[in-house]
Amino acid sequence: MAEIEIDGKQFITGRMSARQQFHVARRLAPLFAAMFPAGKKVDVSAAADAAANVDLTACAEAMARLSDADCDYVLDACLGVVKHREESGTLFNISAQGNTLRYDWIDMNMMLRLAASVIQDNLQGFMGAARSASSDAAIA
Repeated sequence: MAEIEIDGKQFITGRMSARQQFHVARRLAPLFAAMFPAGKKVDVSAAADAAANVDLTACAEAMARLSDADCDYVLDACLGVVKHREESGTLFNISAQGNTLRYDWIDMNMMLRLAASVIQDNLQGFMGAARSASSDAAIA
């Protein structure tokens, strides 16, 4: 779990089940492949360095090829584990039912930032393992 503040709003991101993590990772695999091509060494511990090594054109093309159903699955899985902390301190899920958001003030930018935070927290080990495997394959 991680706490994140966006535009003065407080959120708590949670953990997806292992099965959800797997399904999100496989749907995002083309995007990860574009971000971290085999044989290209990327140090993700330094965010600025990692961002400088990402091919934005390849990432945009990979994202554009994702089906609406895959995008919806990823967003629904990610936003399904996010809670908003009200001023009273009470936590509420931001997803009401299916793909409906409980709060109409959540815009696309906020939605994508929350999803990215959940992906980072939930798939960090997978992305590191994938990079290690492609680095090992490049060395072999």
